[in-house]
Amino acid sequence: LKIKDGTQLRAIAQALTHFAASNNGSYPLPSLLDANDATVSGPPESKNTTANIMSILVYDNALTPEMYESPMELGNICTYDDYIYDQPGTANDPANALWDPAFRADFTDLSQPGHFSYAHQRPTPNENTRWFNTLNANEIILSTRTPKVSSVDPKTNKHEIADPLSITFGMHGPARYWEGYVAFADNHVEYVTSLADAVQHAPDTSYIDDPAEGDRFLSIFIQSGHSDSDYQPIWD
Repeated sequence: LKIKDGTQLRAIAQALTHFAASNNGSYPLPSLLDANDATVSGPPESKNTTANIMSILVYDNALTPEMYESPMELGNICTYDDYIYDQPGTANDPANALWDPAFRADFTDLSQPGHFSYAHQRPTPNENTRWFNTLNANEIILSTRTPKVSSVDPKTNKHEIADPLSITFGMHGPARYWEGYVAFADNHVEYVTSLADAVQHAPDTSYIDDPAEGDRFLSIFIQSGHSDSDYQPIWD
């Protein structure tokens, strides 16, 4: 199952890369694609959530919903079996929809599961955005999702965890340690045994939300906007 998890993460990274190759290097940005509100309404940047981004790749037949559920999943996340590939009824204009808006990434409401298991880079659509294909072998774009990190020691790179009972500790490693897969912008995937190892070659710590605009930060995002501070990450 661990190998399958890494294979799925690589497939998602490759789907992002293939999308970027046909879109001037940009990974999916619903704010640009759905400018006419055919799929959902709202300020453009409010559309750049995990659910909308990942739903676009399924609607384009680049991936299947099954590939979004980790085989190591322990949380409130499952495969979305009812995905609508043509004229989804929940869209504003079903005939011109670009994704199925009923696809969910929010796993915090226990009455409804989320449908996406992995963390991804924050897709802030401004001049500092990193949401495009750099092919940088040291830039993390996806990973096994992590616990919330409250601080990082700049000398030791030790990550202080906000919730020591996070279920993400048990997805790959022992219940008190985080382990998982990390996918980089050049599409190579590594299995690492700590958050420190995950980011040792990366240009940013990746798992803490630094105040600097344009910070490379990975999570699942249920709200988005023009600025980094408009994004709402979630953890379990």
